[in-house]
Amino acid sequence: MTDSIAPATHQKRHLPASFVQNTNYPPWLIKSMEKTFLLTFDLEEFDRVQGERRFELSHEGAERVIEILDRLDVSATFFTTASFARRYPNMVRFFSRNNEIALHAYEHSQNYRRMPPAGAENFLRMGRQVLEEITGEKVLGFRAPQMQAPEMPVLKKAGLSYDSSLHPTFVPGRYNGFKESRDVRVEEGIVRVPVSVTPVLRMAFSWLWFRALGVNYAKLCTRRAEKGMDYVCIYFHPWDFVDLRQIPGLPLLYGANTHKSPEMLEHYLHWLKERGYRFSTMADFLREKELL
Repeated sequence: MTDSIAPATHQKRHLPASFVQNTNYPPWLIKSMEKTFLLTFDLEEFDRVQGERRFELSHEGAERVIEILDRLDVSATFFTTASFARRYPNMVRFFSRNNEIALHAYEHSQNYRRMPPAGAENFLRMGRQVLEEITGEKVLGFRAPQMQAPEMPVLKKAGLSYDSSLHPTFVPGRYNGFKESRDVRVEEGIVRVPVSVTPVLRMAFSWLWFRALGVNYAKLCTRRAEKGMDYVCIYFHPWDFVDLRQIPGLPLLYGANTHKSPEMLEHYLHWLKERGYRFSTMADFLREKELL
């Protein structure tokens, strides 16, 4: 697969101009018209179970996710492993119609931060090529499994343009990004797009936090995180939307509220629309900022 593939562009979700011009709406709602919501999913195998069930659970959850997105006319970015895409190429191709397909890994079990740079570059290039062959579109973005990204020059050599492996908070046993900037910036030729957290306390509201702490918590964090920013970005996994409570040996928090997570997500997306957010893929957002 060559790099001559044309980059994908996706339809922007804007509210009508009449809404913006109506001065009867409160100032916070008009101001939020300037903000973009970057909804992202890590489309991957679920490594907490064994065998083909790792893929089947994610496939089941992904079907539920795309039903919600299509029903609400919402675009998202799917950071996808090559191993998942090779098992379900039709699904990935279908998702690419109205959403962005970016790279998550060649295989989800790989830790690119610990891997020698040459090996990481090779796997990332192969993963990018698998996705491009399936979708026919240029793959620009990357998010590392468990946010364990290699150095930025490795991504650049692998043909990638942006990275969303920064979660500027502290997650015990995984990473400590508490002192990292929450702002989009360019590092060594790669645009970095952090996942959103609140200022000061750095409260996370993606994934596990969203499910375990609830939609009202996510709304509170969204209102805090949007201050001084022109975007909010959160992430989920497709398996977040499958009832995992009965899987033997699974840590309790992994299954928290998974039986009602599709309804929670749909409620939250409705609320974001009412708040005036528009939804964009990450690549389209960065093009608008003239960073790609």
